[in-house]
Amino acid sequence: MIRYTTSNGNICSLAASPFDASVLSNTYLGEGIIVCDSSITEINNAAFNGNTTITTVTLPDTITVIWQYAFYDCQNMTSINIPNSVTRIRENAFGECRSLSSITIPNSVTNIHSEAFKDCYSLTSITIPDSIRTIESSTFLGCRSLVDVSIASSVTSIGRGAFSRCESLTSIVIPDSVVSIGRESFSYCYSLTDVSLGNSVESIGIEAFRHCSDVSAFEIPSSVTSIYNSSFYDCNTIVFRNHTSIPNILTDQYTDVSLSHFPNCYVPDVLYSD
Repeated sequence: MIRYTTSNGNICSLAASPFDASVLSNTYLGEGIIVCDSSITEINNAAFNGNTTITTVTLPDTITVIWQYAFYDCQNMTSINIPNSVTRIRENAFGECRSLSSITIPNSVTNIHSEAFKDCYSLTSITIPDSIRTIESSTFLGCRSLVDVSIASSVTSIGRGAFSRCESLTSIVIPDSVVSIGRESFSYCYSLTDVSLGNSVESIGIEAFRHCSDVSAFEIPSSVTSIYNSSFYDCNTIVFRNHTSIPNILTDQYTDVSLSHFPNCYVPDVLYSD
């Protein structure tokens, strides 16, 4: 069964019979129970899409997949548990849940798909567990209250726009496991002041840190071989740490260009640390 509470005491409405269930409600603060004929193993596509009365949800530990748009646009939902049985969170599963302030992703989850938490305006912190290998495109795009992000050392790539427009994010540590930082992955993170790039990063995508102008200096580790154009647009100092030569600076067409493709940045001579 799934337990829920609502903001107005009304019975929860379900979209297009998402599972074989009956809906019960009592008079205590709108708390209700969705009772199914058998154990629920998946929350189906768009099951609660657009439901504006749900405020909290408790999922049973039989759930393995939360499908795309399952809780999309549940704008008054403030909390939901993700049980240790869940292995996949699909596209936009929690997108536009603008009141969702916290979420715990258990180690059972191996895939978080693109835009899963897009525009969760109230989300303040997130921990990527060590079961995750890839942070997919736009996963946390527009989470404008997000201030604390912890990325596990299992992650090898950060997808396009994964943390773009996280306007309250002040610092980020990219672990040594990460090889590629995708296009626009941290663009428009206006509050970023401290960025630590891991020692295994090889490529930094187009506009990856665009408009992160409060970071005093980006130190590029010696592992980096490719930097795509405008990666550091409107940023400050770029320091190449332990490099014997500056990496390839690449355009959209993957052809070498000059250091002028660091617009509004200061790029000093190659530096060697002690």
